[in-house]
Amino acid sequence: MENQEKSKTVQQTVSELIQTGEFKKVIERIIEEHDLKICDLETNLEIILTKSKIKEGAIKFIKENINKIDEEIRKIKEENEKTSKELKGHEIQIDENTLNIEVQNYLINKIMKEIKGERISEEKIKELVEEECKKRYLQKRKEKNERREGLAN
Repeated sequence: MENQEKSKTVQQTVSELIQTGEFKKVIERIIEEHDLKICDLETNLEIILTKSKIKEGAIKFIKENINKIDEEIRKIKEENEKTSKELKGHEIQIDENTLNIEVQNYLINKIMKEIKGERISEEKIKELVEEECKKRYLQKRKEKNERREGLAN
């Protein structure tokens, strides 16, 4: 008896959603939430699988551009903010916690060991790693949105 009542309530709710046109919005919101989770997982997996490449690139950049590190971080942040605003303009959710803290700490520690003796703080390395990871995540979200818009057209 209780299951029949629940089933009836669910059917009524679905009927109301369909009649009011809210059904499509609910489905789109659910899809967007799943896209967000999938993108976050893909980005984390990509960064974990390419962490040595990221580490090597960061070390090379730091050693070659020790005096330009603040400028580079600023540029990456500006690019990330621009992409973030663009995605939000399309009403796309963004997860600000784009990378597992353990992975970030691993990268930071490995980079710090490799660049001993260089005049750069751990805080700058952390900022560089965070922004680079965020850049990869935002780019992946942007690409997913462009593909989805391409399929819709």
